[in-house]
Amino acid sequence: MDIPARRQLANVTRSATGELPAQSIQWWVVQLAAEVVDPDGLTLIDNQPTEVRRVVSANNAKRVIAMLESVVEKEGTAPRARMDEYRVSGKTGTAQKLDPRTGTYSEHKYQAWFIGVAPVDDPRLVVVVMLDEPKGIAHTGGAVAAPVFAKVAAAQLARLGIFTGPAGGGPD
Repeated sequence: MDIPARRQLANVTRSATGELPAQSIQWWVVQLAAEVVDPDGLTLIDNQPTEVRRVVSANNAKRVIAMLESVVEKEGTAPRARMDEYRVSGKTGTAQKLDPRTGTYSEHKYQAWFIGVAPVDDPRLVVVVMLDEPKGIAHTGGAVAAPVFAKVAAAQLARLGIFTGPAGGGPD
């Protein structure tokens, strides 16, 4: 994962998991390594994220997470991310890859993404799924990355002991 993607994930995670007050989104400087430890176990560097500024208000962050819940609805781009036990929200992404031989976008090579937050009413988990060059006819984030999100998120929420009521049924 490249550094801008790491920063984006860190910002979304800190916002959605409640580390930031009222689900606000803030810009943070994130280090590539959390800490540097010498061979004897002594911590030489302990990098902590540094807040730079608030970039989205708490109210707008809640509104965006609520809007992204429509992505996992039956008519959305990722109904396969929907879970019966939890309300989730997320965003799909599909990108054509550059063909280094021709210098143009490939017609057959893609990256498929899904980033999801769960549960919507009290976000505790952010999961990013990226599949590089998925095989088969389906290659979009909603078709191939969203189902992976649903499985990983359900397992992690259960592992964390986070249980909620039914979200209203999964995809047909």
